[in-house]
Amino acid sequence: MDSGNLVLHELYSGRSIKRMLWQSFDYPTDTLLPGMKLGINLQTGHQWFLRSWLTNDSPAEGSFTFGMDPNLTSMLIIKWLGEVQWTIGEFNWSVVSDYKFGYTSNELEKYYSYSVEDDVTSFPTLQIDQYGSLNGDNGFSMLCSKEGGYCGPYKNRTMCNRGSSYFEVKYGLMSSVDGTKFRESDNMTLYDCRLKCYHNCSCVAYAATNRENETGCEIWSRGTKFIKSHTDDSRNIYLEVQPKEIKWRIIAIVGALVVILLCSLSYVARRKYKKRLLQGQQLKDGDELLSAFGKFNLRFFSPKDLTNRYLGVWFDRPKDVMLTLYEEDYYEQVWVATGTAQSQTILDVLQ
Repeated sequence: MDSGNLVLHELYSGRSIKRMLWQSFDYPTDTLLPGMKLGINLQTGHQWFLRSWLTNDSPAEGSFTFGMDPNLTSMLIIKWLGEVQWTIGEFNWSVVSDYKFGYTSNELEKYYSYSVEDDVTSFPTLQIDQYGSLNGDNGFSMLCSKEGGYCGPYKNRTMCNRGSSYFEVKYGLMSSVDGTKFRESDNMTLYDCRLKCYHNCSCVAYAATNRENETGCEIWSRGTKFIKSHTDDSRNIYLEVQPKEIKWRIIAIVGALVVILLCSLSYVARRKYKKRLLQGQQLKDGDELLSAFGKFNLRFFSPKDLTNRYLGVWFDRPKDVMLTLYEEDYYEQVWVATGTAQSQTILDVLQ
């Protein structure tokens, strides 16, 4: 167990080991440890490969596997639901300095494995996650394809021309309650469901059938529409958003921003700065009357009592500072008119 390998032995009567019956390293899960193999036993046909978890919280068998090409090409491949998605060709393992990989090929077996020094007490691991990514606990991450370079879930060729469309989650129902459901035994994650929909040219929406852990898969084809609702049957549904819809959304957002800008400019324009008030003219709420040198201004305000408006004279208020209603009465020397009387604040007051 020092290596992490659980081994079951058959023993002689004297308690010495007769033979090995089973070992956990022959059946890896999602993590590669030193001493494990990725390859094929040519005698029995048994394959050593990593398999992803169903989800981060469920160790049930997931959709991705990582192992050696069964066609004996010595290439390492990642499969999704049994189909080859990414091929790691003659990868230069030396670029990953923490992993000392080796390749063994003889008449009995072909496999990759990696090792560490005998006196090493901690070592890096390699893991395939539920999205098909290879990650190491030393920060190493790798996704490679036949073409080389980065490859994501949509790298795999598809005849569907989806352009720049994407999927957006909404809560509700589809007009056709029953879509195409995949078998529960497929152990499909929400990520798998997304890929199934993406590669189905008629698919416009997808959702998990198990709302508790978002597993299982159901997809809907063109002709069905989304219905916003909050009934017991409602759930998160991922809808395809077409470029035309994206365009109109951008136009709507820009339009809203223009309206806000125009309203702001209207407010600024309405808040006129005057130097004198002639007979017959009005000082409206939002206007200001400035003194000749701009040291004083007369305007309406609301000090802490939001229901009342007052007329006040302010001294040397910074004009580039926007004040809240609560801050306005904390500037120097204020004269306040309250009906027929003059009211003083806690600060200096012009009489």
